[in-house]
Amino acid sequence: MVNIPQQERKTPRAKQNIDTSSSKTKDKSPFAPHALLIFGVLLIIYLLTFNGQFTSIDELNLYAMAESLVQTGDIAVPQVNFAAYHNPVGEHEIAFPLVAAPFYWLSIRNHLVNNIYVVMLLNPLLVAATSAFIYLSARKLDHTVTGSTAAAFSYGIASLGWHYALTFYREPLVGFLWTVGVYALLSWRHSRDRWRGGLGVLLILLSPLAKVNILFSIPFLFLIALKNEQTWKKRSYIILGVILVSMFVIFQLLYFWRNGSTWNYFYIFSSNNLIHVLPRLYGLLFSPIKGLVFYMPVFLLTIPGLYYLYRKQRFVALGIGLTCLSLLIVVSFYAAWYGGQSWGPRLLVPIIPILMIPIASLWDGVEQRRMHIVIIVVMLLSISLQLPVVTNNWWKGYAPFYALDPKPEQSVGLSFHHLALSPPWIMLKNWAANDLNLLWLQTDKSGIWHFDFILGFTLFACLVSLIVFWKFRIASKIGYLLWLPPLVAIIVWQVVGGRISVGYPGMTEQTGRDIAHAARYGESEPYTLVTLSNEFHIYFFEGFLKGDFVHHWYSPNQLDGFDEILENTKGEWLSFVVDRVHLEPGDTGKALEGWLNEQLFRFDAAWFDGYELMRYAVMPVENWSWQSVQYEFGPFLFDEFAVNKAELEPHDVLGVQIEVCSLAEIPEDHQIFVHLLGAGGTVEGLDGPLRYGSVEVEQWQPDMCFIEKRGIYIPPDTMAGVYDLIVGVYTPDGAVLPAAGADDSVTYRTLMQVSIVDDL
Repeated sequence: MVNIPQQERKTPRAKQNIDTSSSKTKDKSPFAPHALLIFGVLLIIYLLTFNGQFTSIDELNLYAMAESLVQTGDIAVPQVNFAAYHNPVGEHEIAFPLVAAPFYWLSIRNHLVNNIYVVMLLNPLLVAATSAFIYLSARKLDHTVTGSTAAAFSYGIASLGWHYALTFYREPLVGFLWTVGVYALLSWRHSRDRWRGGLGVLLILLSPLAKVNILFSIPFLFLIALKNEQTWKKRSYIILGVILVSMFVIFQLLYFWRNGSTWNYFYIFSSNNLIHVLPRLYGLLFSPIKGLVFYMPVFLLTIPGLYYLYRKQRFVALGIGLTCLSLLIVVSFYAAWYGGQSWGPRLLVPIIPILMIPIASLWDGVEQRRMHIVIIVVMLLSISLQLPVVTNNWWKGYAPFYALDPKPEQSVGLSFHHLALSPPWIMLKNWAANDLNLLWLQTDKSGIWHFDFILGFTLFACLVSLIVFWKFRIASKIGYLLWLPPLVAIIVWQVVGGRISVGYPGMTEQTGRDIAHAARYGESEPYTLVTLSNEFHIYFFEGFLKGDFVHHWYSPNQLDGFDEILENTKGEWLSFVVDRVHLEPGDTGKALEGWLNEQLFRFDAAWFDGYELMRYAVMPVENWSWQSVQYEFGPFLFDEFAVNKAELEPHDVLGVQIEVCSLAEIPEDHQIFVHLLGAGGTVEGLDGPLRYGSVEVEQWQPDMCFIEKRGIYIPPDTMAGVYDLIVGVYTPDGAVLPAAGADDSVTYRTLMQVSIVDDL
């Protein structure tokens, strides 16, 4: 019998369980150079294939939430009010916009960058970082560098991760939180470092704030923290039982939160409901139109990979497998299980990163060289299916199927009769250089090529430099300098790429820039922008908006309910943009324009191609002093008036309210003018009919009165002095109506005098 020294006998169990395997197979820190190389290479690949376009109202809604968080500190999204009539969108969780908000905050303070491009940088960073943590997690499981690298790149460029890195969906954030959480739990399992364990638990628990439907799957992830030792066996079963009970309680709470009632498990497991669920499970994995296998064949490697992982790390394999299976089941109960009109089974994107970890186990588990060749071939096949999607417009992959089936939401290609219409195959078959859709190399709608040499050359140079580091193994010599190529790529991509956009039919890039510039008054003054359009794709002009503002976007189909504008404005300026290019026949947009003319003080207007921009001053009208004048011009009576102030400075707007009454029938529109006349000449207001045409002639009945609001902008070069505030009327043919009680030469009346002083 061997005597154990007393000191060793008292060693705590926790210290005995510390992993003592060779440090040669482990990373010294979470910022290991190899992981940093993976991050840098993938990030630059994503920048090379980036196009900066939203393809879904969900993306615009998430962008609007990030914008609102920065601009108003709220998550209300008046920027997508139009969606209720054209592109319905539901509510989104707060985590993704919250993470994107700092990117937006930086973008609106830099005129060289495009706001949308800066904010969309989030997902390339997340997916590249997720791939790096896949590598680190595999290394924590004692996998080789080659196997771990294969797992990382399987997610980075051989899966749906590549496509969704170029979007503004929130699924990549969930994948990132889960992957980093898994790495932290594995680190805790080896070192018993409470900070790492706490970080892993925190990240995983925070993930439902990005996408709430993954809540049901979270308990299974914590199985990864368990070890295989016999001493853990009883405790493991207890923990598993607690996890299952917690899972049921959490799901009950989630179901109640969404539906207002508890979970009816008799219905859930009824044959009627299972008839829908089972085909959806098949559809998510194996259907030609939405099956994961068709979009990323590398998924097939995860099944044997889980087997090899289970042989060495059964709790890790169980945690990954059960997490993925539970999310599959949850998604299959969702009517829109296919993820809407998006590429592939979007709702499964959160589980793809952790599904790639077993590929490292497969690589290390098979010893035959020919099996490694099979793995490489499957990965190359998956990469070849991703390339057409990230370089061309992916929607053309769905066009043949949607043309064939008028209601694809009911089947989404579940039948293998649609095998030839599988979108990945269609994209691969129909890929065309003329359809390239990259930020630095693309064709516009007229087929004209746009090539930016500086951007393309810089990105390729940064990528080559990282590959050279990898090839010649000099990463360990330069350490943290590996941040330099990705950093240079990001800076050049943002500054040079910020001026690149091909626009959209009906709105050129320059038109979008002109509208964004004209909507803003001054470099530091806050303002409000109101857009009226039924066309989602003109959203790109929002990338050019800068400064402190609030944006409301309405549909021409909305006829009332505009009070939200006055409840949520910024500053004294409001710009109203009407998209007259994309208006449907019969739509005029007059409802919103008439409401603004009634509420605010319009003082300017301009046209940018087919877009009319009207400028208003926002000012309170309480406590204005009204004065009676009783001026008559033909059938018009100017009964009384009020102004906001009698002393003005350059850049001010003089607000004028006039009660205008009709003395007789008015056969046609007459123009009302309100100007300032003084030693410095005439400071003109904006002429126009009553409420600028919002009140029809037929509405004018004798003795009917309206409050007319006009604004007069004081230009910066206006000479100081005393000015007369004059009013008058002229007919549609340009003839000025004489003022009643005076000879025909008097064509206007003076309401009062105002002073313009120098701007001190």
